Amino acid sequence: ATLFGLSITGYIFLEDKLSKDVEKDETLSDVIDNLKFSYRHILLFGSAVTGLSILLCVLNILFARNETSNAFLQYIINCSIVFCGCSCCACN
Repeated sequence: ATLFGLSITGYIFLEDKLSKDVEKDETLSDVIDNLKFSYRHILLFGSAVTGLSILLCVLNILFARNETSNAFLQYIINCSIVFCGCSCCACN
């Protein structure tokens, strides 16, 4: 989640720089709008994956406290957490 927070901060600075570039040169407007659109979608995907990963971590902690929980379910949740983490890192 920390890495994702840093990515959001970087996106904010990049968005500001791109907006200033458009103010200087109007011919870049279409290109920068396309870049902002694609960056925003990547950021939204990263947000969803990060949120899902945090949710799965909390579920794993809750299931680990319960001694009668299903070991297979815990294994599936652990694999999902790893997959979400890898997807989020690939996205950033």
